[in-house]
Amino acid sequence: MLITKNIIPAFIVFILMLGCRQPSKDKTVAEPVVVKAKPIIVDTIKKVPAKPIDVDSLANYYIAHAKNELVAMARKETTVKEEALFDQEEKIGSTNYQRFNIGHDFIDEDGARFISDSWIYIDSATGKIFESDPNGALIKWSN
Repeated sequence: MLITKNIIPAFIVFILMLGCRQPSKDKTVAEPVVVKAKPIIVDTIKKVPAKPIDVDSLANYYIAHAKNELVAMARKETTVKEEALFDQEEKIGSTNYQRFNIGHDFIDEDGARFISDSWIYIDSATGKIFESDPNGALIKWSN
């Protein structure tokens, strides 16, 4: 019994010493593994939505630079304000156009009315401007 009385306190001290001991510094810690990823190859190119076309600005640009005789004369006249009035959207073939009536207000003894000097069609997808000839055919406008 004497052995057990001396062993128990010694065992408790031994356990406490093990618990308080600092971990060994010579243990080697594994370096993190870096895995290089292969580049991803995209088969299809995503289309970025195009900025909407400002057809009003294009119509005003036409007015400022048109070689059409009536539009050019009205542009030179100081009392006349040439303007573009949106008429309608029209589909011709597979193309959507915005149709504009180019002209000016005219006032005389009979009253006020809008005088048409030209009709233009603006391609809604590309912003290209087309003039309408007297037969209704569309001719690409170039300034």
